[in-house]
Amino acid sequence: CRLMLANVIAHGTRARAVWRRRTQRRAVQGNAGATVTTPTLPQPAVNTPNDDVRPTVKDVRRISKGDAARKRGTGSRNVAHRLNADEAKDFDVARQRAGYVCTKGTGYRRERGGAPLVNTWLLWCDAMAVPSICLHRGSGSESKDQVGVDTSPLRVEKHVDAPLRAWVVEVATKHGAHLVDDDDVRYVQNDLDDERERAEARECLPTREQFDMAERRVKEQGDVVRAIKEKGHGNQHPEVAAAVVVLKQAKAELEELHAAVEEVERIEQEARDVLKARMDALVEDAIWKLPRRRLLFELPDRATAKAFAAEVVEATGIQKAIGRAKQL
Repeated sequence: CRLMLANVIAHGTRARAVWRRRTQRRAVQGNAGATVTTPTLPQPAVNTPNDDVRPTVKDVRRISKGDAARKRGTGSRNVAHRLNADEAKDFDVARQRAGYVCTKGTGYRRERGGAPLVNTWLLWCDAMAVPSICLHRGSGSESKDQVGVDTSPLRVEKHVDAPLRAWVVEVATKHGAHLVDDDDVRYVQNDLDDERERAEARECLPTREQFDMAERRVKEQGDVVRAIKEKGHGNQHPEVAAAVVVLKQAKAELEELHAAVEEVERIEQEARDVLKARMDALVEDAIWKLPRRRLLFELPDRATAKAFAAEVVEATGIQKAIGRAKQL
């Protein structure tokens, strides 16, 4: 009887696996749209897994259990990483087989003050230098599944992974998804605001002709003052005082031109400092300190959400990363 029961259970498990694969294939085949060319992955800013800035896979597993990481700075007391039993199972499925993690809703747990499973999976993806993909399962008839694709673990600038993100949007559209949120929109808006400020400052930048004219005016008025004093008039003489007033005005106008140039230089230097700080952060800061760069999509049903996540996993090399991680 025990043998018969074991055979029935094994048969049921295989049947469910076959059913899931067929359902995913049907979901993909049922979505109209042209084939999408697989993207060329951008080269990560730092390679894996030997870079000092990236965590080790073993440390990720340690802090997921609440243990201390050997590498200092891997986790933070302010960022939830410790998983409960159910989250640990989902994490193991993601890192050993699926390549994407499944959460109930957003994965937020009030008692932990965050989403430990999402944070831990992001940490694992940072260790392996691959995008972080999360399938957020909706609860109830009104809530649909969402899939988030976060490219921040690649640690590259926005223009470097732009083709990859564009490809993800194309694939999502093919699966009937629509974009719910894009973290980059906020960063791009900030960059546009900074560029607008620099453009406005450049418009006020004095020309060489303006400088020449102002310097000539100062020189000529200085000659006027000296000429009057050579007649024997002192500083208190009305004619000298009036000429000095004009000279001060000319000098003030020249100083304003220099101040305009200094303001443009200050703004340009600030832009260079921001860019340097951003690049330094990519190769120095822990992943939980970096801004998230997630594309969040809403999918029509569970099977389509899984098919979309699986396609992105396959195209972005996460399955290969799973194989490498097992050897670490």
